[in-house]
Amino acid sequence: MRKNEPQRLGSSYLCTRRLSPDTIQPVKNSGSIANKEDISSANENIRFIDELNKTAFEFRHLDQKKSVELAQKALDLSIKTGYQKGQGKALLNTGFYEFTHSNYSNAFNSFSRALHIFQDIQDQEGIGHANYNLGLVYLRIGDYDNAMEVHQESLRIRKELADEEGIASCKSQIGYINSQFGHDEIAMKEYNMEKKR
Repeated sequence: MRKNEPQRLGSSYLCTRRLSPDTIQPVKNSGSIANKEDISSANENIRFIDELNKTAFEFRHLDQKKSVELAQKALDLSIKTGYQKGQGKALLNTGFYEFTHSNYSNAFNSFSRALHIFQDIQDQEGIGHANYNLGLVYLRIGDYDNAMEVHQESLRIRKELADEEGIASCKSQIGYINSQFGHDEIAMKEYNMEKKR
């Protein structure tokens, strides 16, 4: 555990002590303007779910069991409240857990569900992440054509968002795929472009 990790864990646990799954209520959609309490409650639910997802993401390499537990809790609460972005992020987190445990079918299903949610809500950042993760699954099972396609789509989106880290990750994967196709010159070009960054 990193030196400052307990502080992040502590703030997440404080958040979970203030709110529990029992206090989460579905967002009311009566067609009329919501009152201040409904808006406040909905915002609190969203913040809580976002904190669960953020902590699950931070723990994905440090404590995978804790990470997937938090992600599953975020997924359940997101479904209960109808918070689609929270569902998508939770599915990315649970998919990562499945991926690292070589459960590629489960990982693919989680990432695909996340992609569909992000497409429905037109969340470009989420679409880019979901495509990238799907590409990792395709790579692991040796489906380089589909891996190339989704990594290129992820790269296109990440360029639009000026996501330098995401661009570098995509180009690295695309370079690797090109090397698997025997396109060593193209692969080296991708790798060298990233070294210059």
